[in-house]
Amino acid sequence: MLKGTPTMHTHTDPRTRPEVPNRIPLQLGKNQVVGIVEPTPVPGLAVAPRLRRDIVTGQWRFTGQWGLVHVASGCQVFSGVTGGAPGHVRDAAVILGEYGIDWTLPAAELRDQYGVRETVRAVACELERAVEDGRPVCPKVSSWRRCTPAWQVVLRDAEGNEVEAYADVTYADAEDVAVELGVAHGLHDPSQRRGAVVDITVQRGVDSEWELACAHRDCPEVLAYFDPVGPVRLANRALLEEMATADEWRRIDERRWLCPDCHPLYQQG
Repeated sequence: MLKGTPTMHTHTDPRTRPEVPNRIPLQLGKNQVVGIVEPTPVPGLAVAPRLRRDIVTGQWRFTGQWGLVHVASGCQVFSGVTGGAPGHVRDAAVILGEYGIDWTLPAAELRDQYGVRETVRAVACELERAVEDGRPVCPKVSSWRRCTPAWQVVLRDAEGNEVEAYADVTYADAEDVAVELGVAHGLHDPSQRRGAVVDITVQRGVDSEWELACAHRDCPEVLAYFDPVGPVRLANRALLEEMATADEWRRIDERRWLCPDCHPLYQQG
């Protein structure tokens, strides 16, 4: 059985988030509308729903996209139609926070800082491509991770033929299994009658194996068994892909997959 019940989550510890009011005045053209915002790890930046005014009713409505706002001014950081799902905008905030820009400054001072416009334009381009592809803005290079062959517990008969084999990630686990199987087959008690199994060995497997990790750069999730808990490691990548699909992982390109927790964050509603 595989684990993977989708739950919305971010990869920011709430204890480290800067204090930001959950409602601020949003500047929408010449209008101001008080809107709900979500803080980001970057002081001065927040995630907010993108709103559009209904020309018939005059009411402000959610467009289905989210945007990044400058908290001090309530203005959108990215001009035009650039927005995305919550995950895209959160990623963009984190990337902008890596350039040493003080986003807590008033808008007039912020505009005068060297490189701000160029940085915003560059990140906006990356954001647009990520929205188009339905992926994180800066994903991992690949979800595929090569693993050393698993430890195998091999049971053999009197002629040296393999009867059964079990795989474990660590030598200690494999050794424990070997001891338990030895007791079960009477190999530790000379008084017991021997069955088909006369020898149990622990050895390293021959074939390299693969595991599948979430492509979000801050997500530690790997495709894993629920019972017993542990990563799925197989030599057959096609089988891993089948298991990932069944466990509600989503493939975003040839090399990358998103786990059930992350992929809803990159789908626009």
